[in-house]
Amino acid sequence: MPLDPVLRDHPKLCAFLALLPMMVLWAIARLLYTDHGVPGSLALFAAIFASAVWLLACAHWAIEAQ
Repeated sequence: MPLDPVLRDHPKLCAFLALLPMMVLWAIARLLYTDHGVPGSLALFAAIFASAVWLLACAHWAIEAQ
């Protein structure tokens, strides 16, 4: 199913689905920092980097759907 009708008909759902993996990434970073002793700056950098990559991928998919 092409993404174009889904993006057009359900923009709030698509925005939520785009943010959901970012929330999971931030939860993993917090888990690494609190339970596994990874330094806070490294866990924060990993979460920011992974979030940026995910947002770029979502933007690419949205542009492709137009």
